[in-house]
Amino acid sequence: MVLVAAAAFFAAFKSVQDPDTFWHLAIGREIWQTHHLVRTETFSFTAKGAPWTDEEWLFHLLCYPLWLLGGAALAKGLTAACAALGILGAYRCVRMSGGSAPGLAIFVLPLLAVYGERFRYRPEILSLVLMVVLLATLLKSEASPSGLRRALPWLLALFLLWVQIHGAWAYGLVLTAAFLAGGLVDRWREGALAFKDTLHSAAIVLACWAITLINPFGWRLTLFPLKHALDLLNHRAYVPIAEWVRTPLTGVYGLFAAMAAATLLAQLFARPRRWSSILVVASQVALGLYWVRYAAYAVITLAPFAALSLQPLLSRRRLQTAAYALGIPLAVLATGWQALHPPLYPPMAERYPVQEAAFLKRVDFSGNLYHEFRVGGYLEWALDHQAQVFFDGRFGPFNEAGVAYYQAHRSVPAFEAFLARYPFDAALYSYKDFTFKGPPGTPPRGPSAVLFPPESWVMVDFGSYGMVLAKREPANEALIQRYGYPLLRLDDLPYLLWSAERGAIPPKALIAELERALSASPPPMIHKVLETALARLHAPPKAAQPPAVP
Repeated sequence: MVLVAAAAFFAAFKSVQDPDTFWHLAIGREIWQTHHLVRTETFSFTAKGAPWTDEEWLFHLLCYPLWLLGGAALAKGLTAACAALGILGAYRCVRMSGGSAPGLAIFVLPLLAVYGERFRYRPEILSLVLMVVLLATLLKSEASPSGLRRALPWLLALFLLWVQIHGAWAYGLVLTAAFLAGGLVDRWREGALAFKDTLHSAAIVLACWAITLINPFGWRLTLFPLKHALDLLNHRAYVPIAEWVRTPLTGVYGLFAAMAAATLLAQLFARPRRWSSILVVASQVALGLYWVRYAAYAVITLAPFAALSLQPLLSRRRLQTAAYALGIPLAVLATGWQALHPPLYPPMAERYPVQEAAFLKRVDFSGNLYHEFRVGGYLEWALDHQAQVFFDGRFGPFNEAGVAYYQAHRSVPAFEAFLARYPFDAALYSYKDFTFKGPPGTPPRGPSAVLFPPESWVMVDFGSYGMVLAKREPANEALIQRYGYPLLRLDDLPYLLWSAERGAIPPKALIAELERALSASPPPMIHKVLETALARLHAPPKAAQPPAVP
């Protein structure tokens, strides 16, 4: 189990680059600086002043001082520690239900990628641990009102804490309801079900829900998961966020689906059949297969039942010896592989506009920013109210703007209408991996030159992530005069070089801008691109080749 926990630790020991991490930190900083909770949106120009329910306020209160204490290194370590703690908590549940370490290892090790995916520096790291604590509390009790009544104070304390940290307390309520409903079915099958048992079970679930009303936001925070679920059922248009999609049945998630279904079948065919286990497993399988975000929760909540199903096989001496002989080397291999091959991410300055945001702070830019969805939270963290962002990962205040953003990328006219709708003063545009087809006989055009035409936008800075484009307007006149590159767009260089070689734009002017860009100490890859472009312009024109002789 030490090896399995270590493998989970290293699976979650990854660079702090989750987009939501940064707006969590920004909200935490806001709480500590203003000495009150954030109740309205303050970072953007699209939803400024809109009411906002901070359902994760306690995590925000904790995450910011911890970041100040140890920065990204401490955040990385705490996240990985929570992953290991979740596995150790699941092992306790396995022992309580009658399973063993090899059974848990057989279930968990193949699903480490699914489990570790949700461990990032965000409130969910605590929710996953609290889910294991809840499962242990339920397994320690009988699946009946009388059994849970003794544990009720612990349940109420758990939900009271959970509701201040993350909206996943609703998952816990589903788990509790499934556990009690299964107990009622068991008593009914035994002919011992009394009507008061049903009332008491409903009262326990209701009490766990009612305790969640004790929070700084009252009923708004408690009803948030229900509202979100109803919106999904009504097919409301949402920003297409990857973690909100249905669980794919391919790759590691296909393996998860197969192992989850096998665990449910094992419970259905177990003798004696216990519906308290069947309904708990069924609820976890249904949620895990419906929503990719829930799969990590399902891994740890299904683990005790999977391990128990494997116990009859592992109790045979020969099979047990084989399990240890095979399992320990595999656990060593999984741990070593995770430790020596951590998840790879691009450098922070390439994934987020680190240098570009520093430029905006240096020039004291205070207007409205266009940016891609992924970097909104980082800009809130890096700029600290100096400029107004477009949106971030909080779908509550930004869903309308987010849907408009994604619809704008369907065509160039749609994007032009999008720019006309929102009053952007500057744009942070990353180096995209696509181009627009130019006129016949011309090179492809860089996307920034088409979406942000030079007649209206000027590049004023660039870095490892992308370009800072300033809109031609009176407020930006001084900025453009001092820092502007009237011709140069780094993603449009092939077309600019082609135009300069044919005299469509002044070659000397482009050379001057390339030399100026090189003098700004650009990142190595961009430096190489600029040098190559400059060398091409300085090269003497090629002499006309004589026709080939047959």
